[in-house]
Amino acid sequence: MSEPGEQVLTRNGGEELVVVAERGRQLIQDATGPWLRWLEAGDVFVVEGEEPERLVLTAGTDSRFSVVRLTPTGDQPLRWVP
Repeated sequence: MSEPGEQVLTRNGGEELVVVAERGRQLIQDATGPWLRWLEAGDVFVVEGEEPERLVLTAGTDSRFSVVRLTPTGDQPLRWVP
């Protein structure tokens, strides 16, 4: 997943999305606000939570990124522990 322009990412409750910036700059933000983050090459951004979420990732033409979706196999939501 490295298309330039806007990409809508959806995350179901209990899942994690891992966004890896490989080249260039990307902007990731909650579709309805209130937060946004600029990602630079080498950054990794993890999105988690028990509620579903809709995100918008905007990438330039020289950008490259990957998105990994982690889905729980049991009843418990996934948690990211630094």
